[in-house]
Amino acid sequence: MVALANDPELFRQVFAGLGHGIVLMSMDGFIIDVNDAHLDQVGRQREEMVGRFSPVYTHPDDLERLFSLMVDLIGRQRDEVHTSYRFIHGDGGTRLTTITARLIDVGGGEPIVAIASARDDDDGEVRLEEENFDEAPLSLFFGHATYALHRRDGTISRAGSGMARLLGRSVGELAGLHWSDASLGATLPGGRPLTPDRDPVQEAARSGTAELETVRLSRPDGSHVWVSIRATLTPFRGGKAVVSALTDVTELVLALEERTRLASIVDVTSDVIGSFDLDGTCRWLNASGQRILGVDAAGFDLHRALGAAAGQFDELIAPAVLATGRWAGDLVLCTFADGPDVVDEIHLVANVIADRDGDGATTGWTIVGHDFTEHREMQATLAHKATHDTLTGLPNRALLTERMADQARQGIATTVVFIDLDGFKQLNDTFGHEFGDDALVDVARRIEAAVSSGGFAARFGGDEFVVLPDPTWRNPLAELERRIFVEPFTVGPIILDITGRMGMATAEPGESGIALIARADREMYRAKFSRRVND
Repeated sequence: MVALANDPELFRQVFAGLGHGIVLMSMDGFIIDVNDAHLDQVGRQREEMVGRFSPVYTHPDDLERLFSLMVDLIGRQRDEVHTSYRFIHGDGGTRLTTITARLIDVGGGEPIVAIASARDDDDGEVRLEEENFDEAPLSLFFGHATYALHRRDGTISRAGSGMARLLGRSVGELAGLHWSDASLGATLPGGRPLTPDRDPVQEAARSGTAELETVRLSRPDGSHVWVSIRATLTPFRGGKAVVSALTDVTELVLALEERTRLASIVDVTSDVIGSFDLDGTCRWLNASGQRILGVDAAGFDLHRALGAAAGQFDELIAPAVLATGRWAGDLVLCTFADGPDVVDEIHLVANVIADRDGDGATTGWTIVGHDFTEHREMQATLAHKATHDTLTGLPNRALLTERMADQARQGIATTVVFIDLDGFKQLNDTFGHEFGDDALVDVARRIEAAVSSGGFAARFGGDEFVVLPDPTWRNPLAELERRIFVEPFTVGPIILDITGRMGMATAEPGESGIALIARADREMYRAKFSRRVND
């Protein structure tokens, strides 16, 4: 047992197959597990024992002595208990066995009591410790424990100080008090009252065993405590008594309530919040995330959502999170909100946070992202409106000026063609301004198509346009004339021969964009005047 106590992993490995019987017991006296050898010794089935209060199988005459020994062990007054006692066999008879009990650290949480029953003794001799435990009072067991001993009717015979502390009363107050009065105002989670059919003490008195219940107890001073209650009916002094045990779970319940509250907040927030394993498997995804991404959390994979950005995540984001614990930036995810075969993109302002275990090792990622797709699209729309003509969709003067300045910075000798449509006022007066707008849109589309291979076109205002022609054209004016005005325009049911006059100028060293456009404008008027003279 000493070697096993120092090596919990070895204990786990040999537990099932060891020839000696072994019982694992919680610190509050309930059986956690038994191996097959012990089941053979006591003549019982596993389901009869696991979850039951361990003294239920002890012979009544040895119960108090065994209680006091175990209390010393649990209170660390002893390193080991080695004794003999009688137990009730599954066939109803009495057997004698020798046990060795030690506390075992099983890795995390409170230790457990491991009881090894070395052999059955048939000589009827009970081997005791040096002290006379037959004279040990029951208070040795209940001294500081959160136990209470009840009569079958629920009246408390005696209680430990731990039980009294949890109930907010003294040990003397509890003695003789009925359990229903001691637990007055007890409620189940959700605020439902603890009714007799759910009360473990009363249930154990009726049927011998009771399900573990977690309840909220009201103390006389008005404070409250959450406890888990276990109770079992056990042989005692020739009769039966109920032993109850309370465990303070207030911190756990409050933590769970806080977790539930936070979970509800996480679910109602509009942000995408999800947790993923290192391989991308989704652990959970909040309601907004499922709605925005158009997926169910079950079976969802982060790399599928990342799409083309999966490489960026694996090569840049994941290493940063592993190194620093956090990464923040813009993250593009695929959304399937319009159907599994319709893939769109959403843009998140995201934080990727490392999920770490107790040893500090990263076990996965939590992603918290605010969907700014609509905001981004709105910004793009506003930016487009600021630089493009509302009617035709062509770039406006601001974008034209920026383009010309960019070419000047690159040392490119910019050529400008200024276009003015002929007789457009008369067209508006004849067919109306709505028709005129439609005609302008058709002209703009043809101008845009004319320079699509390498030029630039902008609406300057009214029926005037400015073109930065494709630098590969040998004769920009002839190219534009052919591409724009040779074919007639069809506006609604009307076919129109729309023409225009053009003037061209190439920038001189140091000449500003405004001056260059003005010079091209003058060239256009010169061409228009020449035509009128010739006509």
